Amino acid sequence: MRRVVTMVRVVAWRWSDLSVRFFRHWVATSANLLVNANVNGTMEAALRINEIDGVAFERQERNARRADKGLPPVPELERDPWLQVQWNTFSAPASLAAEFPELCDAVGHAFAAAGQPMPATSVTFRGRDVRWSPKALAKVVEAWASGDLDRVTVDFSTPEMDRQAEISVLVAPGVGEATVFQVTVWTAPDVGAVAEQLLPVVSDQALLSDTVYGAITYDFGESFRLPFEMWYGVGGDGWQAAHLFTRGYYWANLLSHRHLLALGGLVEARRRTVEAGMLFVPLREEPGRELAWIRMPGRADEVSDEQLAAIKRLLSPTWAPVRHRYYTGYPLRVLKDPGDAYLLPPVGTKLPHFDSDNKADPDDPLTEPLEAWYREVKSRPELWTWRAE
Repeated sequence: MRRVVTMVRVVAWRWSDLSVRFFRHWVATSANLLVNANVNGTMEAALRINEIDGVAFERQERNARRADKGLPPVPELERDPWLQVQWNTFSAPASLAAEFPELCDAVGHAFAAAGQPMPATSVTFRGRDVRWSPKALAKVVEAWASGDLDRVTVDFSTPEMDRQAEISVLVAPGVGEATVFQVTVWTAPDVGAVAEQLLPVVSDQALLSDTVYGAITYDFGESFRLPFEMWYGVGGDGWQAAHLFTRGYYWANLLSHRHLLALGGLVEARRRTVEAGMLFVPLREEPGRELAWIRMPGRADEVSDEQLAAIKRLLSPTWAPVRHRYYTGYPLRVLKDPGDAYLLPPVGTKLPHFDSDNKADPDDPLTEPLEAWYREVKSRPELWTWRAE
C-alpha cells in the first residue's frame, strides 16, 4: 500500500512539473509565432498596447506640454537609480524577530566597510516613527514575535542628508507565508562597494532562515517590487511564489532548490553559469535545500547590456510565464522581448482603450491620426520589424 501511495505521489509531482513546462512552452511558442508572422510581413491590423514604448511616449507627451509653456525638455534620466536588495523567507516570525537586531547591526557595518558610515536614526512600526534606540528596537522585536506587527522600517542617515538608506520588512501574518526584506540605498558615493558589502549580509541571513530567493540590483524599483515585476506587470505580491519562480534577472540572484532544478540541478546550474560568463557561489549544497548565488562579475553599477542579456538567457527557465503590457515609469534595466515596446506614436496621439488581449478595443476605435500613422507603419516593414535587445 505504501508503495502505491509513493507511486501516486511521484506521478502527481511529475504531472505538475510537466504542466508547468507545457504552459511555459505554449507561451514561448505563441510569442514566437506572433514574432515570425510579423517579421514575414503579415502584421495584424489591431494595434497592441504592448507594442507601444510607454516610457518614450509618456516622455514625448510631457515634453510637448512643456514646450507649449516655454519650458526645456526633461532629460531621459531625471535621477540616478538606487541600490535595491531583497530576499524572501518562509521562516517563523518569532525567529526572524530574534535575528532582526543582528541584521540592523550587519547592515550598518556594511555601510561603514564600504566607506559610507550611516547610523540607524529612526524606526517606524505600528504607524509611529520614533528615534532609534535599543529600547525602540526591543519593542519592535516584541511586537514582531507576538504577531502584532505587519511592517517595520529602519532609516539610516548621515549629518549631511536625512534618510539615505533603509531596511524595510513586510512581515508575514503567520507561519507558512513569506516575509520580505528589502534594503534600499538611495545615495552612496560608491554604490558598487556597498553592493559587495551587502551581499554577504544577505548570505548570512539566508543561511540563518528558510530564505528561498534574493536579488541585488542597481535600478529603479518600488517597495517590495523588483524591476522585472514592474515591466511585466506582476502584482505587488510576487514574492509569495518566490519559492517556485525567480523574480527576474539582476546583478546578483540568490536561487533555491526549485530554481536550481529548473536549471538542471546544482551541478548543471554551475556549468551553465560558468558557460554564460557569470559567477556561481554555492551557499548550501544539502539535497532539497540547495542555495546559491548566480551573479555577474564586476560592479553592480557597471552592468553592461551584454551581461544583462547573458544572465537573462541563463535564468529564463526559472521565471513564471509573464507577458509585457504597458509600462510608463522610469527607464528600467530590463531587456525588451521581440514585439514589445518598439513603437512611438506621433505627438498628441490619444491612445484608445485596449482589451484583455492587449488589442485596441473595437468599441473604442483608433483616432484618425493614430490610424493613419499605424496604416503607414504597416505598409513599411522597416518601421516595425525589430530585434531583441
